[in-house]
Amino acid sequence: MKHLILTLALILPLSVGAYDPDHLTLLKETKRCPRCDLTEANLKGANLRHTNLRHTDLQGANLRGTDLRGANLRDANLQSANLEGAKLNWVNLKGAILDYALMLNTRICNTTMPDGRVIYSGFGTDFN
Repeated sequence: MKHLILTLALILPLSVGAYDPDHLTLLKETKRCPRCDLTEANLKGANLRHTNLRHTDLQGANLRGTDLRGANLRDANLQSANLEGAKLNWVNLKGAILDYALMLNTRICNTTMPDGRVIYSGFGTDFN
């Protein structure tokens, strides 16, 4: 049993399902984090206006109530992210993965959606 635990500890990555702390620091300091790993990061209520998050992995991230107005989320992975109450006005979501993202009560005005459509008014719904 002892050998099995040691073997599993050596095989399994240390940060399974977790964001890279250096990437989170970069985001906070520069408001730019393209191609970052922010998987499951807690960004609840953060001011991320005009932030460059292109190609960033935000899978499972908590973005509830986050201000993302004018952010570049092109080709970002938002699968299973919580975007409830987030502000996505003027956001570029083209190519973004939104499968199972929760977008209840989310402002999506003037937002470029993954299919290229621009939403000019309204609120999001569950993207299942």
